[in-house]
Formats: sequence, C-alpha cells, structure tokens
Amino acid sequence: EREITKMMKKSRSKNTQSKLRQALVKYKQERKMKEMQEKQRKVKSEWIKKERELVAKGKKPFYLKKTEVKRIMLAEKFLTLKKEGRLDKAMAKRRKKNAAK
Repeated sequence: EREITKMMKKSRSKNTQSKLRQALVKYKQERKMKEMQEKQRKVKSEWIKKERELVAKGKKPFYLKKTEVKRIMLAEKFLTLKKEGRLDKAMAKRRKKNAAK
C-alpha cells in the first residue's frame, strides 16, 4: 500500500497515476473483504462451538443461516461503534440512507 502511494507521487503521467490509484483501491477492497470473511468465519466457529456444547447436553442442533450471521455481525459492529463513541453519527447516517430509499 505504501509502495503504491510512493509510486503515485513519483510518477508524472496521469495515466500511470490512475492505474496506480485503481490498484490501490482494489488492494484496499480485497483487504476489507478478507477481514470481513475472517470475522464471519470467527462468528460461525464460535456459534458451532457453543452449539456442540449444548448438543452434548441434549439440545437439538440449530445451524446458523446467512441472515443470522449478518445479524450477529451487525450487532458486533454497533457494539464496537458504541465503545468508540461513534454510534450516534453512524445511526444518523443509517437513518438518512434508509429515508432516501
């Protein structure tokens, strides 16, 4: 990432700068997707671990659906926003987005 930004600053050609900018955006998106997939994998593994314990006690197994995983991820996101003190701003943004629909 740093290398690409350094190369962008050094290059004088607009064409090269735009290609490097696209490469940087692609890199950031890929990194963000990997982080999100890792979080989903972590949520699923924790859920499976808890379910195995409950099944061992005699409960019927319940498997997570995609919507449940998304709901859990959203709840975690809001908890982190609340800890950082940015929840109000995020909720206002979300309300505005939903109102536009």
